Amino acid sequence: MGCWTTNNESFEAWDECLKGLKERGLKGIIYVVSDDNKGLRNAIDKQFQGVLWQRCQVHFMRNFLGKLAKSEQKGGIRLLKNVFATGSKEEAKKQLEKVEEFLKLRRKDPIWKWIEENKKESLMVLELPVEHRKKMKSTNTLERANQELKRRSRIVRIFPDEPSCLRLLSPL
Repeated sequence: MGCWTTNNESFEAWDECLKGLKERGLKGIIYVVSDDNKGLRNAIDKQFQGVLWQRCQVHFMRNFLGKLAKSEQKGGIRLLKNVFATGSKEEAKKQLEKVEEFLKLRRKDPIWKWIEENKKESLMVLELPVEHRKKMKSTNTLERANQELKRRSRIVRIFPDEPSCLRLLSPL
């Protein structure tokens, strides 16, 4: 665990955080789940070469919905949820064919290409044992902690210095 203050989510900021964790003894990382933040992904690649990276499925679904017209969202997200609910890569492939058909009927080829480019990292969780998949497919646990940080910091709004910020936010 670690807690840092930073003004952005750049590669440099994430690299410093991950480097600090390694210096404190973190090792043996085989799997990471995060959103598609480029700075974080590049820092993970640098600090933990060869790690399995899972793109958060909740973030992926939000990104997918943002690419669809309002009238297409209900059907599209139902099909995508079916992909993520499968138990194997083979089943996921079959469900992805249904998503492809749905999109191609609506002339949404650019969205299908986006899914093709990103599907591997969204289905990496299928490499894990079944009993770990539910909690390791998204960043929901971390997002809940972030909501608590926002709730606490909204009250104070302006911190006089970095230590006062860490005192309030780090005892989660």
